[in-house]
Amino acid sequence: MSSIIFQAFCQIKKTNRMRLFKDGRQSRDFIYIKDVINVIEFFYNSVLTSSGRQSGIYNVGTGSATTF
Repeated sequence: MSSIIFQAFCQIKKTNRMRLFKDGRQSRDFIYIKDVINVIEFFYNSVLTSSGRQSGIYNVGTGSATTF
């Protein structure tokens, strides 16, 4: 998997233009960095420091995708 910069470079070299998305309807779930920090602090203070330590992957998105 190559970086977006390399992909864009190859695309511009080949077609003389760059196209970011296939259909123009791409969306992402953006979250404010301070909200992410609050989640990390919450886990550190409650879940991760308790006697029953748990690990895992946690989704900290907003649940609302925004198109761009």
